Amino acid sequence: MIRGLVLASTLAAAGCHERASMPQLTSGTSEPASAPDPEPAPAPAPPPMPVHTEDVAVADDLPAVLVRGASERRLQMIFLPGMCVHPGGYVQAFQHTAASRGDLVGLQGDVSCGGDGSARRWSSDLEALDRRIGAAFRATGLGEPRNVVVIGYSQGAERAERLVARWPDKYDRAILIGSPVVPSPRTLRRAKAVVLMAGTYDVAVAPMRSAVGPLQSASIPATFLEITGARHGQMGVEPERTMEAALDFVEQS
Repeated sequence: MIRGLVLASTLAAAGCHERASMPQLTSGTSEPASAPDPEPAPAPAPPPMPVHTEDVAVADDLPAVLVRGASERRLQMIFLPGMCVHPGGYVQAFQHTAASRGDLVGLQGDVSCGGDGSARRWSSDLEALDRRIGAAFRATGLGEPRNVVVIGYSQGAERAERLVARWPDKYDRAILIGSPVVPSPRTLRRAKAVVLMAGTYDVAVAPMRSAVGPLQSASIPATFLEITGARHGQMGVEPERTMEAALDFVEQS
């Protein structure tokens, strides 16, 4: 042992820079490796966009009401109100539910009910209604309407049923609320899904409820939902929840 130390000292003193090969350290004697730097925490998701309705100008027409989708889901929906009422209040009643599914456009009627012209109803010109829906969709940046869920209340429900009958590839699902006519398996035979609705105190509640059986017998997916405590023209005390159930049905059928 002493002789080895003397030799090492002699080599160092002689200026020898060659190093003797060192034996490999065994795993039992190696020093622990340094821990890797922790991965940076992912950036927090941006907060969801606030949900609100907005008026959108449509060339050569009345403004449309729009609820933009707040998620990646992009269901296309159109709302047609009843006689002499504006769509804005109805659209606002279930705007959060609508935004969670896609984009909802509310359209005003094309015939004035008199007065200042703000209250409007629907003409019988179905071709014009289809053109106006297309123009409203384009004006809001949604492109051409396709696979649209058409939601109609009262006179708007009757027009919605006719849209499904005429262009079933474009308007393929319907939510009909308090319609003045009994929904027909003949006009709705190519619909992918139909929800019939009416308020508890609406005169349309019985005929809308009874129309479900014939639709189902014709192999049309259909259901009835009551708007609890509502009269004709009302959306009830829980419109978000009611419309959520309706949209669940048309999406899952």
